[in-house]
Amino acid sequence: MENTNVLFDRKRLVRLIVPLIVEQVLAVTVGMADMVMVSGAGETAVSGISLVNTICVLLIVIFTSMASGVPLSEHSFSEAGIRKQRVTQPNSSL
Repeated sequence: MENTNVLFDRKRLVRLIVPLIVEQVLAVTVGMADMVMVSGAGETAVSGISLVNTICVLLIVIFTSMASGVPLSEHSFSEAGIRKQRVTQPNSSL
């Protein structure tokens, strides 16, 4: 038995998730390229680049989650406000 009350079907979810995965893969690839370029400078340089890349990936994940989470929560709060307004202010055109 299918649930007809779903927000997104599988196809639309994949279309939403694929760009996020590509973005994360590119961010990690840039970090790896940095380490390859600095690898000739020594072990300490590679260690420093690795540490900075970890922080950069963490910041990218935080900002990406904020960029996708804030609009969703704002929409939820605005919908809740609209529902509350409908309850407290009856339609005057009746």
